Amino acid sequence: YADLTISKVSNASSAKQIVVESKGNKPIPVDAAVTFADGTKQKFHRSILVWEKSNKTTISFSSPKKIVKVELGSLYTPDSIKENNVWEKK
Repeated sequence: YADLTISKVSNASSAKQIVVESKGNKPIPVDAAVTFADGTKQKFHRSILVWEKSNKTTISFSSPKKIVKVELGSLYTPDSIKENNVWEKK
């Protein structure tokens, strides 16, 4: 089964990191939509090759904006447990 989860979001400096973990045993692509405090969005895509050596992968990028929400998945990406596909800043 395919199941991705967001295990960590580093939002402190301009160097952002989103750690995605594969809880299932079927590799699927990683599609992430990041929403910033100003309402803008940025999308990221990683192929299934990120699961070749580990069950965790990190999306790293630079931005001065604060992340308020991260959503995993897309219309075409199967995921068994969708409840763990969203991270929101508290």
